[in-house]
Amino acid sequence: MKIDLIIAGGDVYTPERIISPGMVAISGDKIAFCRKMGRMDNVPCIDASGKIPGKFQGQPLNSKYSFTGAEE
Repeated sequence: MKIDLIIAGGDVYTPERIISPGMVAISGDKIAFCRKMGRMDNVPCIDASGKIPGKFQGQPLNSKYSFTGAEE
């Protein structure tokens, strides 16, 4: 499965690499933190499986994240 996750603003840090605005998250990327307002904040983010971390489930996603599609 592939999730296209377009980052509209800010860098997203994964254990392996940095996903910058406009890059596409690939399966296996665990998106846990993003840099917002010049500091590291734990904000609602999506991992590459499309899952939202438990404490953020049911909450609207931060507007900087936008799903553009998924394919099995």
